[in-house]
Amino acid sequence: MTAENQLDKQLFKKHLNWLFEQQRFLNPTLERTKTLLAFLDNPQENFDVVLVGGTNGKGSVVVSLAAMLQADGKRSARFISPHLSYFAERFVVDGKSVSDKAILEVITALRPEAEKIGASFFEIVTAMACKLFANAKVDIAIFEVGMGGRFDSTNCLDPIVSIITNVSLDHTKVLGDTVEEIAADKAQIMRSGKPCFSAATGGALEVLKSEAKEIAAEFTPLQDITHTGRNLGWRGIEINVEIETKTLAVQSPLLGLHQIDNVSLAVLAAKALGTSSTAIQQGTKTAKWAGRLEAITDKEQTFLLDGAHNQASAKALATAIQDLGLEKPVLVFGISSDKNIHDVVTELHNAVGDVVLCKAENSPRAAEPNMLLDIWAEHKEQRQLAIATSLLDVIEKARAVNTIGSKQAIVIAGSLYLIGEIRPLLLAEEQESWERWQ
Repeated sequence: MTAENQLDKQLFKKHLNWLFEQQRFLNPTLERTKTLLAFLDNPQENFDVVLVGGTNGKGSVVVSLAAMLQADGKRSARFISPHLSYFAERFVVDGKSVSDKAILEVITALRPEAEKIGASFFEIVTAMACKLFANAKVDIAIFEVGMGGRFDSTNCLDPIVSIITNVSLDHTKVLGDTVEEIAADKAQIMRSGKPCFSAATGGALEVLKSEAKEIAAEFTPLQDITHTGRNLGWRGIEINVEIETKTLAVQSPLLGLHQIDNVSLAVLAAKALGTSSTAIQQGTKTAKWAGRLEAITDKEQTFLLDGAHNQASAKALATAIQDLGLEKPVLVFGISSDKNIHDVVTELHNAVGDVVLCKAENSPRAAEPNMLLDIWAEHKEQRQLAIATSLLDVIEKARAVNTIGSKQAIVIAGSLYLIGEIRPLLLAEEQESWERWQ
């Protein structure tokens, strides 16, 4: 390695150290992000944008839609948050993360202005994504909304299609205590005269319909579209979506019946964007989403990783465990302390057996295992509860209590930050060590 390359790596680390220090929630406003984008000469105007909001399933929609568009010959990009294990995962062009060199170039240019206006981490990375994608000359970029919609940094963009997956209780301290309040916030990513597709139901759906009517958005509830699916076990799911009296059949490697709605939303959006049916079918087959019901085999032992961190996602995980034929599997569990942990445990406890408790080591938000022990202990069905002292220890502890043997998968679930730290250990990859709040 040359001295110049070494200096570049040091400079890259220095700038990312600074960026991760900006992880904080400020007074809600879009003005700082708009200022950053203007400073960069509004790079977001150089490509089309799709915004994907909702409570759960946003990332699954993003990766599926991006794969469909890429299969159709469009140079497509995707922006996701949070990243799982590596910062560059946030910025993907044609299926590949952008280079550290490209990130360094943009952050070096943007940092002085960001410091000047006191921008936050998410505001900065949203602006960075726009510049990176413009530099890569993408045709279209799919942006995952961070939280809510109204004041999320991504809402500075002007989408030609919007997607709102489902709406359930999460981030209630910020977005509201009811699904109706949360839906009203998420509805702000819709645009007048532009299509919006949503899998919301009940009161949340009624709010979205009302908001869409008020601004004359072209709103389509997924429940009004005939779509069916079936479970293919560890091979994924098969889905049929009826579009203009024709049925489009697609197969996705994403695990879990809850993905039927997510993939169906991606299909509808792709069609609205003029994507061919063949490209939709080809792209769907290639979509991958790390850390979300992802199976990884290490030393002949299969681990099923899933970032189920709220009640709805925990319920989906419990259903998937049953559908995949797992019988009371060992669960490795760690979650952020600001989540409704009791609701998550209530959904999971009947689906799993012994539980090994731990915490993400780089997340100050992580709940202490002793606190988790008290919550899990309320459910007497558990055969054994154990606490791991480190993430290396948690893997070995899980193997030790997996008395059924390696043929039975071990489930690792809870915080995405936890999944993001354990996954590189299983894959023998280098880990990042920045403190994670967002």
